[in-house]
Amino acid sequence: MTRVATLQVMKKESRRLVAVELASDHGGVAHRRDLRARGVDRHDVRIEVDGGRWRADGLHTVEVLEVTREPVADLWRAVWESGPGAVLDGAAGLVAQGMTGFTPASIDVSLPRSATVRLVDGVTPHQRRKLERCLRAGVPRVVPEWATIHAAQWAVSDRQAALLVCLPVQQRLVPPSRLLDTGGVCSGHPAETSSAT
Repeated sequence: MTRVATLQVMKKESRRLVAVELASDHGGVAHRRDLRARGVDRHDVRIEVDGGRWRADGLHTVEVLEVTREPVADLWRAVWESGPGAVLDGAAGLVAQGMTGFTPASIDVSLPRSATVRLVDGVTPHQRRKLERCLRAGVPRVVPEWATIHAAQWAVSDRQAALLVCLPVQQRLVPPSRLLDTGGVCSGHPAETSSAT
């Protein structure tokens, strides 16, 4: 094997290890920015996609097929692909926080009103004048008390709204006192405009 061929094999293996490590942390997907920061450029990504080892899943998201895709990958993709400053909100934010017993029909994300929104299949964007406090550990998301209020406001029925208030309280994701305090400053409708109609 020539020196050039040996270097190419080493680069391919290094690229694979970087991608597997990043994708394992994100449920099977990686952000192109993170790959680039670790020395995997767009040409390397194209080589892996063309080779059938990776799959482009939007402008920023790359699925590494060697890593088993988990449901959290869809949440990461929603945040990465929706626009700058996007965070999970509503029921999706509660699911990321650990809520069980409910599967959202679409993933709600909130973005600053000034952000350019990119429409993504399965994602409902909400542009907001002011984003509430967010958690950055794991998938970026609105704090659970605000996510609970937004989930109830965006619910398709009163029954679903009641469920989306009860589940996070029963599962101890939100103390009732914090939910009541947060609800007291809420004017009935979140300061947002939905970009999906």
